[in-house]
Formats: sequence, structure tokens, C-alpha cells
Amino acid sequence: MHVINSSPVVQTSTFVYNGLGLRVGKTDSTGTYRYLCDGTSPGADVLSDGAAVYTAGLSDHRGNASTFSHDDLLGSLRFLTTGQNVTMNLLPDAFGETVSQAGSLLTPFAWNGGSGYQSDAGGLKLLGHRYYDPRTGRFISQDHAKSGGNWYAYAGNNPVNKIDPSGLSAMNIFGAPSAHGEGPCGDYGFYSASQLDGMFGSQSSPTQPAVMDKGTKSKKGPTTYKNKDDAGVAAVKAAYPESDQDAHEYWGYIRITKDNKYQYSDPQATHDVNGTEEKDLPDPPSDTVGWYHTHPESIHGGADSFSDGDLELTKDWNVPGYLATPNFILKATPTPDDIGTPTVTTLQAYWH
Repeated sequence: MHVINSSPVVQTSTFVYNGLGLRVGKTDSTGTYRYLCDGTSPGADVLSDGAAVYTAGLSDHRGNASTFSHDDLLGSLRFLTTGQNVTMNLLPDAFGETVSQAGSLLTPFAWNGGSGYQSDAGGLKLLGHRYYDPRTGRFISQDHAKSGGNWYAYAGNNPVNKIDPSGLSAMNIFGAPSAHGEGPCGDYGFYSASQLDGMFGSQSSPTQPAVMDKGTKSKKGPTTYKNKDDAGVAAVKAAYPESDQDAHEYWGYIRITKDNKYQYSDPQATHDVNGTEEKDLPDPPSDTVGWYHTHPESIHGGADSFSDGDLELTKDWNVPGYLATPNFILKATPTPDDIGTPTVTTLQAYWH
């Protein structure tokens, strides 16, 4: 239970944001700060705020003094050291409210600071795109995607096992179960917002098609599309909602028709969160030009990436793979020599 002080102190803070929504400046009761970040999108790691130089989750450097952070498994600060001396002890509860503190806390990266959470003077925490109130255990604004029944919930109300650095999608901090074998998913990793920005920026900037082919419906068969990318995007968008509701990964083929148009096969379930009901994927039909797949939030939390198994399947079949995650629609393209790791690009970002 979280109890809010019945006599709140009114504080005024002013914030400055860039065109992508990244906070780049702040003025509050403690002073004025200008942020230098490792990236340009919300969730990018803060390197400096004018008062200190930061390595989130590791250290603060103020003038000639360096203070080192010691975090728990969730990335929450538990104590600070300078040299061989412990200068601060902190005990937060699971939702970020301070239970006890001994010593002065200067760093804004305390509760889940290793994941980039920033504390403000008024008690709120900045988590990428949204502000979070640890006194209530809720975000103060709605989920952008309006997904699920509670648009203000933090980490699926499971803060012991999940974090939400982007403010958009909870992720399993200890990793989700992965299915092995011939199914589409093997081991996969989780990435912070800044890591995603770096990964996608180094390969392909996120793009949103100006006009996407919505397909041509036919009384004689499935909807057809002018190119395989449009078919792949349509396929994962159609499969994702049911995949998330059922808590199963879904997959299917992108196929070319005799008149050189594209369509997708009906989605099939592979496995659930426990890896059960796993189904091996049969070799693709001869008219297959791509395959599609989902990583629903109900299973993968914030796994906004292809798994190693997904990329291996794309390589083995030598056709593009299309993936819908909670935040991105991705494409994996085999290398021309079919030897190297497929190249991952973003087709649509924050697509819900």
C-alpha cells in the first residue's frame, strides 16, 4: 500500500524538451540543469547535467570528487562509496518509495537508476516517455498505446521482476523463458531505449511509410499486396493483438501469387510463456518470399528484438523475416552471401 502525504508541498518545475521528446533542460527548487545525453530520443542515457558527469548505475563525478554506486539486481541504488568510505545507504520498496536512507543522496539515479530512471525534486521519476509517481505506484499519464485495462499501471504491477526504462513497455529484468529447437525463438536479449536507438541508427533509421498499400480484397481469396514489406507489416499487425491476448507467439508465411502480388498465410500459434505447446515450423512452400512472427508483450515484456533463433531461421530459409514487438515492427534481411547475420531494420516505430 502506498500512502500519499495529506499535506503536499507545492513545487514548480520547468522542463525543456527536444523535438523527439527527450528532456534536455530542467529548472526546479534545486537549480537549473542542462542535459547532455547519449542519444536524442527519450530514454537516452544522461551523461551530464551541468552539476555532474554520470555513468548511470556506476558513478557520479562532481568537480574533483567521484562517487560510486552499488546497485541491487534491479539496478536500484543501495549505497554510495567515495574511496573506501560508505557515504550513503538507501532502502527503497519495490515501487520506488524510500523506506530508509542514511547519508546525503545527490545523484538523481537512485531507484532503478542503473536503468536510467531519473528522480526529480517533487518526488516524481522520469522513465523515458512518462513520469512515474512512486507514492501511488502509477504513471501520471496514460499509456501511449492504451494497451490493456489499466493505462497507468507500472511494470504490469510486477516491479520485483520487471522494469520500464522507456515508459512504454515493461520488460523482464531477469529474462523471459525462451523456447529452443526448431521453433522460431531461441535465446534473445533485452535492450534499453538508448541501445535500441544505437542499434537501429547504425543499421537503418526508423521509417514510417508515407502511404502503405492496404491491400486489395478479393472474393476468391486472401487480401493481396503490391510488395512483400506491405504484406509483412499487415501480417504482423493482424496477428499481434490475438497473439498478445492468448499469450502465444504467432507465425506465418509471406507468399507470392501467380500474378506477382503478395499475401500472408493465416497465423499459427507456436508456444506460450512457459515454452509449452511449441510447434516446429515446417519448411516453407516454394512460393514463400518471407515469414512473419510476433513477440507479444504478454510473453516477452519489452523484447524489442529478433531472437537468435529468429535470425537463424531467416538465414536458413533465405527470405526476409518480419517481427511485431510491443514497440516496433522489424525486418530481418538475409545477407547476399547467406553467410553473415541478417541485417535488422525498423519498418515502423511505436506502431500501436
